[in-house]
Amino acid sequence: MIPFRYAYIELVRRLEEQHHVFASDPARINTELKHSAADFDSKLWLRAQRIDSDQHVHTLLQNYVSRALLLKQVLWVLWLVVGIFTAVGLMQTPALNFFYVLVSVLGVNALVFLWWLVYLLKPQVRLPTWLQAGLGWGVQRKPEQQALLALLREHLAQPSMKWLVGAISHSMWLASLGGLLLGVVMMLLVRQYTFSWQSTLLDQGSLNTVVAALAWLPHVLGLNVPDAHTVAASQSVGDVAFSRQWANLLWSSLLVYGIVPRLLAWLLCRWRVRAYRPQLPLELPYYQRLRRLWQTQIVDSGSDYRADAKRERSHAPLATASIVFAAWESLPDSASLLQMRPVNAQDLGIIDSRSEQEALLQHLQAAPVRLHLAVRVNSLPERGSMRRFDAYADAAKGGLLVCLWGENEDGERLRLWQQALNEQAIEWQWNGASDEE
Repeated sequence: MIPFRYAYIELVRRLEEQHHVFASDPARINTELKHSAADFDSKLWLRAQRIDSDQHVHTLLQNYVSRALLLKQVLWVLWLVVGIFTAVGLMQTPALNFFYVLVSVLGVNALVFLWWLVYLLKPQVRLPTWLQAGLGWGVQRKPEQQALLALLREHLAQPSMKWLVGAISHSMWLASLGGLLLGVVMMLLVRQYTFSWQSTLLDQGSLNTVVAALAWLPHVLGLNVPDAHTVAASQSVGDVAFSRQWANLLWSSLLVYGIVPRLLAWLLCRWRVRAYRPQLPLELPYYQRLRRLWQTQIVDSGSDYRADAKRERSHAPLATASIVFAAWESLPDSASLLQMRPVNAQDLGIIDSRSEQEALLQHLQAAPVRLHLAVRVNSLPERGSMRRFDAYADAAKGGLLVCLWGENEDGERLRLWQQALNEQAIEWQWNGASDEE
């Protein structure tokens, strides 16, 4: 009902916004995909797979799909069996009132089918209670399972999803009507019945009209069905000579007036459901941040930067400068943030996009400040970043302090950052876990 790829990407987004701990670090994956030549949607798909490297979320989605299919199959079989037993129960006596049996097998189906047509005309629809209960079947109170349930309910509440509700309803009714037809034919094969009709309000002329209308399509299909003479002879007491005609009208009416309309409606709903292609909400800040990160490209020549070129200080740090704090591309965890951010520092937030980098440079040039810049060591010290740090160090009258932070497993990248910052004569400090831990 919702494309797997779409649900996977959206579920990762929702969990990440809830600070879910994934198997792989999202910040590291973001950096790895920054220079990928894939389009944005493909990057999101690759990002979701790499973040969920243990396939916990992927398995959750697959298990939910499997449970949904199992529930659908169980309900379908249940309705089929109910249809068979209903037909057997209605045909226990050898003398049958034709219209009583016909209304019993088709009456409720016709009313529900008319309700579905009215349901399609509603601009806004409420998710049926039975479908809400079915969505929650087998789902525990774990955060990732609740996030998946919220995603499904949100999409099923959309007006276009009324076609999904219709497809499920029609499939269940097809099972029930199929069971009724099977039960009716089975009983007609093994037992001899007589059919009659009785009515307080309708006379023989009215019944002739009703029977003629019902029998028209089965007659077109070549079946031997009751005529006016048969109707007249079957009032109150059935005649075995006309039983086959009434039996043909009974099972053919169930087929052409019950099963065929339901089948056509089910095919229509299935076609509309398959045409449903939800679009990722790329206007959300979550996706906009990733787009800015991956669209930022550094274009320079080989002579523009040399790994062994040290920046010469153009001024001594000004001791009276105010202190500002900023995070480069990602915000540290709360413990690291508390450790590296000075108490009275002005917090400029995360510096990610090119416009934010330019705004920070202008801020440094406007007033004498000392910049404390938090940098995560999971990414490599690329040319563009080092060139930006050079510009910040030159512009900051109070100097630049790069606060490196990360985890123990980033030891090799930490050494690369230390080497690059030392070569550029940029002050730094390490705010992560110690190597001895």
